[in-house]
Amino acid sequence: MDKRLQLLIGAGIFGAAVIAGFIDFYSGSPPYQVAIGEPIRQDDFRYTVVGVTKARTVGDDAHRAVAHGVFYVTTIQVDNQAMRVGYQWDPSIVFVTDDAGNRYSMSLDAQRAIDATRPVGTMIDAGRSARYEVAFDLPSDTRHPVLGFSNGVMMGDVFNGAAYTRARVPLE
Repeated sequence: MDKRLQLLIGAGIFGAAVIAGFIDFYSGSPPYQVAIGEPIRQDDFRYTVVGVTKARTVGDDAHRAVAHGVFYVTTIQVDNQAMRVGYQWDPSIVFVTDDAGNRYSMSLDAQRAIDATRPVGTMIDAGRSARYEVAFDLPSDTRHPVLGFSNGVMMGDVFNGAAYTRARVPLE
């Protein structure tokens, strides 16, 4: 095998190991709090929780969902600050945890009811913003719920250790 090819392959493996180690090191860092209204950056994209409401039901008469506990309906603004790349919103990247360590995904029933009454596109063009509602059905006795994001690691996340994955927004 050519020496240059061996060197290139070795450098690639070394670089990948350094990046993986860097992300692994930072992923063990503790979560940090972000206030409602404060943006959380993931690469060229910013997520900002701009509001949260609690409700027993969501939707309209034709599309209604009833909570088993309490719906926490979060409003999230996504700013695509990329120059050329569109951003595909996926509400499943958002989750809620509580002080007991329970993790909750969005409520599919509530999400369907919300989306049926206020349909929105999921593609955000470069330089544009959009707001989305994401609903969680939490037990009535949930204490200290916090919202987080998990959307993989993008190139810009390598430089800050994927800090966005540790951001937590208190919902109360």
